[in-house]
Amino acid sequence: MNDSGVTYAATGSGVLSGQQTRFLAPPQPPRSGEPRVNRQPDSAVHAPDVLDTSLSTRTINAATDIIRWLVDNRLGVAKLFGALVVPAQFVRLDPPCQDRMNEACTHINQNSNHRMHLDIAKHGDTWLKVAVCYPPDWPVLDASRCVLYHNPNAIVTANYLERHYDHAGSSGQDGGDFRPRYRHQGLKKPTNDRDTCIAHSPGIIQNMRKCPVIFYDYRGAGMNEQATPLFPTCETIVQDGQAALHYALSHFDQVEIFGTSVGGAVATASLDRYQYSPDTFRDRIKSVNVLDSFSDTSHVPFPRLGDWIKTVGWLFGAELDGKKHLNSLISKGFNVAVSNHTHDEVIPPEARLATQIPIQDVSRPNVQVHLSGRKTNTNRYKNHGTLTDDVQDFLSRGR
Repeated sequence: MNDSGVTYAATGSGVLSGQQTRFLAPPQPPRSGEPRVNRQPDSAVHAPDVLDTSLSTRTINAATDIIRWLVDNRLGVAKLFGALVVPAQFVRLDPPCQDRMNEACTHINQNSNHRMHLDIAKHGDTWLKVAVCYPPDWPVLDASRCVLYHNPNAIVTANYLERHYDHAGSSGQDGGDFRPRYRHQGLKKPTNDRDTCIAHSPGIIQNMRKCPVIFYDYRGAGMNEQATPLFPTCETIVQDGQAALHYALSHFDQVEIFGTSVGGAVATASLDRYQYSPDTFRDRIKSVNVLDSFSDTSHVPFPRLGDWIKTVGWLFGAELDGKKHLNSLISKGFNVAVSNHTHDEVIPPEARLATQIPIQDVSRPNVQVHLSGRKTNTNRYKNHGTLTDDVQDFLSRGR
């Protein structure tokens, strides 16, 4: 029985298909029509009240943890650079992101027959809240395919939701206080080809692929906000990407990966560093789509410096090398598609990933590259990270 009181049948349900037995993670219980209720790991529930260890052992463990933290975070400097890589940790919404996500998962607030639920992704020591949005009329027990979307910076999951005020509203039980209600219509989509922005991307992708979209916030931001500030680093966001990837592979048979801006580097790094042999799951990754991403973080502010700047970035915990991981994925045989805008206001030409792929790799059958000359209406939106119509055509080609 799950936490919502629904009893799962291990056999005869038709949910645990022959394909699902190939999942890398332990088989998950069949999904019911209702979203599962999240719960903390058993260790958090059944932890002993008193640790039976000596004072000296606890002191040594505490000192070791401090030293490890200082090394991993470069004496704390990596946290400062993480603030630049993931400024979404400073985004504050009213109501908060978590409240908006919970609101969207409440059936009474949903329109357009879409369904959305929150869940927990776990990989190694990483525990992460993720959201799954199903398109209208998607069969409840269909786990055939999905899209995994890795966030750009400066945006949180709540920004992706189409949220409309219900003028009818509702009143309190005593009939006195007026309480507004917001109806959710799934993921945002632009009203026309020119009115597109980065917050529309998951909605546009779902409209193209007609399947569930998994999206999430990096730890320290949005619905994964931490009590302590300056939480994310270049390393933690890759670990988050691995947790989200593991969740997608554990719940769906085929996964198509998208990543925008820093999310593109997370998409390549998390997949390349995933602990399983690529031969065991490569056929389950339909493609990796990297949109308006960079060669590496160090060359974004210093595009004309040599490769030595990457070493400096690594010393300060500020290096995320999307190009290295992309080249590795290409050599492993994964299908990759890379697109960059030529009118990008954020990433300089020398650091755009699409221009950094070697000529011999561009000619490979598993590689597609696109440079978008289409310019958005800059009076309203920037070009960086937007899915302009030519980028959408590129992503739809041969799919």
